[in-house]
Amino acid sequence: MDQLVQHAFRLGGNAADARLGDEAAMAEALKSPEAAWVHLRVTEDGAARWLAKHLDYLDHSISDALLAQATRPRVRGSDGGALVILRGVNPNPEQEPNDMVSVRLWLDPARILSVSVRDLEAVSDMAERFEKGVGPTRVGDFLCQMVDLIGVEIDEALVRLDDETSALEEVDLEDDNLSVRARITSARRTAVAFRRHIAAQRDALTALRNSDLDWLEQKDRNRLGEAADRTTRMVETLDEIRERLHVIKDDLGSTQAERLNRNLYVLSIISVVFLPLGVVAGVFGVNLGGIPGAAWDGAFWVFCAILFGMIALQLVLLRLLRLI
Repeated sequence: MDQLVQHAFRLGGNAADARLGDEAAMAEALKSPEAAWVHLRVTEDGAARWLAKHLDYLDHSISDALLAQATRPRVRGSDGGALVILRGVNPNPEQEPNDMVSVRLWLDPARILSVSVRDLEAVSDMAERFEKGVGPTRVGDFLCQMVDLIGVEIDEALVRLDDETSALEEVDLEDDNLSVRARITSARRTAVAFRRHIAAQRDALTALRNSDLDWLEQKDRNRLGEAADRTTRMVETLDEIRERLHVIKDDLGSTQAERLNRNLYVLSIISVVFLPLGVVAGVFGVNLGGIPGAAWDGAFWVFCAILFGMIALQLVLLRLLRLI
């Protein structure tokens, strides 16, 4: 299989003859009334030429949507087929999981074309099913299985996000606030990105369930309805996670404000205590004649005793006034 065509299989065949090994076999399968699946990577050169050569009947707007760099989950019917754009979890450990990977599908009664810019585990899992001879046998079944595979990945990502949120709720906000703040920001950013795409995905699945596509059987519509309900629960889970993160952020802000107020209060007490001492020390420190005790050797120690006495008196007054 070349760099452009990642996977190509005939639906309904056994593991031995399901794979379409060369371009001629793919071209024949795409023209055959028996359904076939081809997956492309649009990062490779020639994707537009490949579409024009093998699926020249597609509307230009459909082709443009299949090859677009930026997409959102949606569904569009056209001439008995459907353009379906979905989002899955980014499997690359070096990238943020909230940077969701899109898979764009064109499905009609006899062919399935899927396109992605980056790798998606759901696509690899689907190809593995064909390799094992347990792949879908119908276009509607293929769509439902792809939706389920993507849903499983998102569920796992949401479990990890929920665990991270629970861990943040247990953190002592007095310790290492910079680290906690960074984790809260990352989790909130992930939740917002997930919700934006998953909410649109829910609407797309609902539209698919209610569509008039002939190749979707009733059991397919039921599965799509269940997937839409599951996606709705994902959106609700994300809303809950966002609220929990908001509460954690507010608690962190309150903790920081309390710490700042305590520090300012301590500084204020220090200022109250030492300001009079500074005034007295400044008066007796002027270099002028007539300073009391200037000619007495014990004057310095008496002066120190007076200063300590003033400190003690101020502390007693502050204590009586319940300021310390």
